[in-house]
Amino acid sequence: MRRKLPCCGYTPNTQEDIKMGSNHILPKKGDATICYNCGSWHVYTDDKQHTRPFTGEDLLSFDDDELHMMRRATKAIKRRGRMK
Repeated sequence: MRRKLPCCGYTPNTQEDIKMGSNHILPKKGDATICYNCGSWHVYTDDKQHTRPFTGEDLLSFDDDELHMMRRATKAIKRRGRMK
């Protein structure tokens, strides 16, 4: 079941696996995601694609390189504008 993100109601396609090198994985608890519609950050709370908004405490769980990539992605999404 595809779940809407709480930020803007966008429904990401999390049923498809993500190719990481030769591995195919699904998002798991603790992984971050960025809304492709509005650019807000979320964290998966379980392996069933439930998410919650990113908190200041979550910043400590990610290294500077990961946060830099997330900021760049958010900037590009906001520059493009919402899809809805």
